[in-house]
Amino acid sequence: MKYLVSLFFIYISLILFTGCETTSSSTGSTTKKITLSGAVVDGYIKNASVCLDLNMNGSCDVSEPSTLTSNSGAFSFGDINVTGTLYMPVIASGGIDTATNKGFTGKFKSIVDTDNAPQAGQLFVTPLTDMVATSFLNSSPQTYSSLQTSTTQIAVAYRISEGYVNKSPMQYAGVFAITQEIQQTLALIEAAAAKAKGVSLTSVQLLQLQREIKSAIVTQISEDADINIEKALTKLETLSAITIPANEKNFVIAQVAELKVAIDDFVKHTNLTAANLNTYQVALETEQGKVIAALENATGGASLTPMRINIDIFAVVDTNTTDTNTTDTNTTDTNTTDTNSTLPVESNTTTLSFGGVMVDGYISGAKICLDLDSNGVCGTTELWTTTLSDGKFSFSNLKVNKNAMIPLIGFGGTDTATSKSFSGEFQNILDVNSTLPTTNIALTPFTDLAKILFFQSAVKNEAAFEASLTSVGDAFGLSSSDIVSDTMQNIQLFALSQEIQITKSLIEFVAKKVMPTVLSEAQKKDLQYKIKNALLTRILDNGYENLSISEVLTVLELNMNITIPDSNRTFVISQIEEVKRVFALLSTDANIHEWTFPRVQSVVETALEPAYTNFTYVDMNVTGESVTYSIFDKTDAVFDAFACIKDTYYKNTLIDSNATEAIRESDSVNGLTLNFNNNSGFESSNRVVLYYPLLSKTKTNEYVTVFQDSYYFAFDKAWANSGKQIYIQTPKDTNGFYGCQRALLDSNISSEIQFTKVYRYTDTNAS
Repeated sequence: MKYLVSLFFIYISLILFTGCETTSSSTGSTTKKITLSGAVVDGYIKNASVCLDLNMNGSCDVSEPSTLTSNSGAFSFGDINVTGTLYMPVIASGGIDTATNKGFTGKFKSIVDTDNAPQAGQLFVTPLTDMVATSFLNSSPQTYSSLQTSTTQIAVAYRISEGYVNKSPMQYAGVFAITQEIQQTLALIEAAAAKAKGVSLTSVQLLQLQREIKSAIVTQISEDADINIEKALTKLETLSAITIPANEKNFVIAQVAELKVAIDDFVKHTNLTAANLNTYQVALETEQGKVIAALENATGGASLTPMRINIDIFAVVDTNTTDTNTTDTNTTDTNTTDTNSTLPVESNTTTLSFGGVMVDGYISGAKICLDLDSNGVCGTTELWTTTLSDGKFSFSNLKVNKNAMIPLIGFGGTDTATSKSFSGEFQNILDVNSTLPTTNIALTPFTDLAKILFFQSAVKNEAAFEASLTSVGDAFGLSSSDIVSDTMQNIQLFALSQEIQITKSLIEFVAKKVMPTVLSEAQKKDLQYKIKNALLTRILDNGYENLSISEVLTVLELNMNITIPDSNRTFVISQIEEVKRVFALLSTDANIHEWTFPRVQSVVETALEPAYTNFTYVDMNVTGESVTYSIFDKTDAVFDAFACIKDTYYKNTLIDSNATEAIRESDSVNGLTLNFNNNSGFESSNRVVLYYPLLSKTKTNEYVTVFQDSYYFAFDKAWANSGKQIYIQTPKDTNGFYGCQRALLDSNISSEIQFTKVYRYTDTNAS
């Protein structure tokens, strides 16, 4: 029934807001009548051909509706009958970019959900929508879910809120920055790839290459949840059957990094206008032209030095310059009104960019939203993003009300310290007036409590939030700045936050035992909130050092109308005391450092598992020694989180000339096996690549490096100067320990390759 009701409201919305009509054909297929209008924008593209790809074959067929854009890039389609097509590509090609007055030689696409078409004037076809469309059209099946996934992946990779993916680049400076990053990156890669082809490309071949470049990038993004130009180039080489020389690859990678910095610096300017954006695009393309020329003229193996992009248009541009490209009587683009106004134009709003991190351990894949209506729920229309593998998230160029105090809500995802799903929720308050572009806003157990206290204030302003931070800080013996800090960067904050989280978890555990039914998600959230509120009340009254868990349980019983048996109360009270004892011990251990915090969290949670399983108190024999124990030889070794992993051997597919040779843990004749684990973080690092040695290599001084006693490494000169690290694991010694060696491949002379002894912590306890 809920599904039918949802369809009914979608139907009504289409009629009211998009001018859709729905009929049924004689064949039983549903025919929809829709109207679409919007603009093609890099800068505004005039005289571009825009078509509706009804048969989804990637081309504009003569039978498909098409039109030309106006001087402001605007286009419109009226009364289009769509039968059976749910997700229709809109394709734009040709025309002239009015910012640069250059011909547009590529294609942009945007995907229209024909059951929920955009409002009049709001269909934008841009480099950003093109990347989403490329990702979506590569997916199978092509459903609403896959379109949402493609949108999320592109938004996260390009550091932009999903709500801005389909916006006009000429109205939002943050969207402009991303579209320029995409276009200039594509142009740079295209130059390298076209050169590698070795022949002049026809227009058809050029379009095919452009498709392959975009496909390589979106495929890499889908795998890594971030942009890795090196991997994208490798995928492109496979797709296009080309080999880009190493010097040119490295140049492209470095130049893309420089490009991002330059564009990010530009959009930090305030009061940007459409004229500013046009002027910057012209200057940027001029600079990039020099870069591409250097790339195209480079000879094989020649050194290519990355070029600085230093553009300051504000040194030469009159900000009152009128944009002559925004007047057109046929335009339907509602975002081209006054180019002398700031972007965005509302006087009671401001544009805000900020980053943050969600941390118990660092939470990967969590959803972070701006609770704009402050109702405690992430609504479907509210802006949100997803945390990366290090718990970080960002929002770029948000248009928000001045003086606003906006709750940030984070939930879901995976705790990277324990590899377990995060089932709770953390919040903080975004103070629009005090937040700067460089602000890093943490969502932690401390900020979560401060947010609850803030919302109990009669007047919810900046002063009230500061007072909340101070009160919570005082109760824990911390400063206000401590309360809003990343808890994984300080042992005291880490220990206290872990105690809070485990306390909440144990209380929730015993409360659920006496609840009459299995809780719904809403009931579970309500229980978690009341546990936090009960803790906050008692901590504020007595201070954390004097916190009575018994009193917390009593407050919770009253709030939830439940009774927790005495045996359960005793269990929770005694177990929490044991947790506090362990963290007090670890926080004074000289071997515990920031990089061991995830290990501490994992070991403590493992030690606690019997308590949850058997509902009995457990002595937690967790010490600094049990936390830092390693099955690798640590004597005179350097800690490295990427060091070797026992008993898990892989062969890297990038170097596969020795595929048939047996992989052995110990090989005193041919060399040593390298190990490689896909789940250990190597894929996310640009510097770490593990190679399997070519055991068939002749063991001469040219190719062999001795790195430990009688062990040597068979070295291939082709790997040299790649800027990659290599790890080699030796067999067990007489004490049962493994050895692990790390080297940087920074020379083509094997004797110059220097190995460093490294180790990592493992899941094996000393006992």
